[in-house]
Amino acid sequence: MTKEIKGVDDGTPFNMKYVPSRQIAGEYGVDVRYGIMSGMNPNNAIIALLQMRSDKLVSRDYVRREIPMELNVTQEEQRVDIEEMRDSLRVAVAQYAQAIPALAAQGQDPSQIVSRIAEVIKGRQKGKQLETIVEEVFAPEPQPEMPMGEEVPAAGMAPVPASQPTPEQMGAAPAAGSRPDIASLLASIAG
Repeated sequence: MTKEIKGVDDGTPFNMKYVPSRQIAGEYGVDVRYGIMSGMNPNNAIIALLQMRSDKLVSRDYVRREIPMELNVTQEEQRVDIEEMRDSLRVAVAQYAQAIPALAAQGQDPSQIVSRIAEVIKGRQKGKQLETIVEEVFAPEPQPEMPMGEEVPAAGMAPVPASQPTPEQMGAAPAAGSRPDIASLLASIAG
């Protein structure tokens, strides 16, 4: 026997005919949802959730779980974290490029920075993930092992005899005109 349903869904009237033995066929389960969003139009529920989140009344996790649509909460949180970390990597590479004018003004060679940034761009053009490229391009270069007691002089500085302490050992700043090491350069880059 054919039956008919008339109603309103989200403000839109509808009329539907169905055959209970076919469409229902013994399925009498009901989903019931209790909570602050129950009975609300989905659009209004999303706006209410966002307003509560902006006022710090609820957590992001709560908003994700209460949003009126199917959503894998854990997977979505992982995706958001990955996006934010990739954005941070993009900013770090851009800030690394900002060291070029300072190096050039000091008479140093910025070609290593330029070539590393070019490698990052080429890797992205090949479709590689940003984090993979950055890990490859900025991998620490292996340092040759020195016998105990010997120090490697900084680029552009004459070797210091072992009996004479270096300015760094005495707590003084490096001599004017000497090149700072890469750790000092990276530490001087500010966001």
